[in-house]
Amino acid sequence: MHRALAATLLLSVVACAYVLPASWRSFRADPDDAPPAITRALDEHNLVIANWDQAKHTIVTEWVLTRNTLDAYRERYVVSWEKDEDEGALTIYVRHEKSERELKDGAPSWTTAYHDSDKEAALLDAITKALADAKKPMQE
Repeated sequence: MHRALAATLLLSVVACAYVLPASWRSFRADPDDAPPAITRALDEHNLVIANWDQAKHTIVTEWVLTRNTLDAYRERYVVSWEKDEDEGALTIYVRHEKSERELKDGAPSWTTAYHDSDKEAALLDAITKALADAKKPMQE
């Protein structure tokens, strides 16, 4: 009984971690400034773009695979942005996704993705810096 309850509770926590919203920040900036700032921040973190959907204002990075002697995991970021016309604000969302390799019935598979809010915040910091740098006048 206790094992079933513990398993259900663990599954609920993992499911909640997956559906939690991405970290976000709002800026007073032109939406056209978002893609260059995002790509500069991704470059700074050595992340490669896998998909850039300009119409949906979404950039997804490639999965980065990390292996050690005991296990393997993969990570990627999903970054999106939108302009709030009423508020005049640009909102940028960053979602970090990580999943671990496991053996299921003897075959390798990936666990449900979960996120790391510290990594989301670090990428948002880099995007914030890139947006601020874009507003600075050019030095001669």
